[in-house]
Amino acid sequence: MIKNLTTQTKIYIVIAAGFIALIAGAAAWSNYRIRSLENRVESAKRSADRSQQAAVQKEAEAETHRQKIAYLERLLGETEQLARKQDEKLEKLNSDSRRARGDVDRARRTRAVPAGAVELCEKLADLGHPCTR
Repeated sequence: MIKNLTTQTKIYIVIAAGFIALIAGAAAWSNYRIRSLENRVESAKRSADRSQQAAVQKEAEAETHRQKIAYLERLLGETEQLARKQDEKLEKLNSDSRRARGDVDRARRTRAVPAGAVELCEKLADLGHPCTR
């Protein structure tokens, strides 16, 4: 049957077969590239999902740290306020101690005069330390 065909027909058949082979090859190459790209897309999706999960976990950890920082800052503020109050109290105690020492020194410098309990209580009251009976 092929012997009955003309040369020109044979050339057309070879060209058509080559064209069909070219199309089949191109289709196979296209299918290969599409599968390859689909695999890369799936891999990228899995990677994005893992990254998303890690980001959610890190955000939760960050929130925990923010809460701890806020708690510690409140605690630090309360501690600073307590320290200020204690400093004020200490300063008052120091002031009272200095005043009492001054009173004792003045009392020592005064001349001792024999006196009774009533006179002694009056002098102590003048110095700011009244007698308790």
